[in-house]
Amino acid sequence: MRTSLHLAPALSLAFTLAACGGEKAEFAQPDDFGTVADFVLVDQDGNDFSSEQLAGKVWVIDFFFTRCPSVCLQMTAEMKDLLARSPQRDDLHFVSMTIDETFDTPEVLRDYIATRQLDTARWTFLTGDGSKIRALSRDSFYLALGDEMRPDGDIIHSTKFVVVDRDGTIRAYFSGLDEDDGPRIDALIQSLLGG
Repeated sequence: MRTSLHLAPALSLAFTLAACGGEKAEFAQPDDFGTVADFVLVDQDGNDFSSEQLAGKVWVIDFFFTRCPSVCLQMTAEMKDLLARSPQRDDLHFVSMTIDETFDTPEVLRDYIATRQLDTARWTFLTGDGSKIRALSRDSFYLALGDEMRPDGDIIHSTKFVVVDRDGTIRAYFSGLDEDDGPRIDALIQSLLGG
């Protein structure tokens, strides 16, 4: 059953963290959390990147920013590890979407990628219109996202990895900080890929 729109605020509370470095939230895993809204943003090379380019693929997304003072580097490291141990298939893709779009230009994203030796063959970093990014985080993925940077340089946002199936349906949320979630996310990706 698809998620009703009136459940979005409750889901936002259930599936998010209070802040970048906040405590873990508990979450359930039904099969269907709703469909991701269509979007067009800009990738690390300055090219338009749309949700249509993910159609027919299983994909994993997280929200981060390059000057994050707390957990984003760990999230990036966990995503890098997930990509490395995942099947090398064209129908599996990874996405990291910045929530600091004014600072995180394509050039800044490229520098971040180069410094950390990240493989962009199947991993795309996105920036673009901040209002669209906030709407995606809150209204499509039901993930918390603050409106502004705090004095400590942090921005409130979720540390979840979200797994999306070939039809654009959100299938599960996993911690981007907990290595113990690794076997479960690996198994789900394998299942969605079809064995």
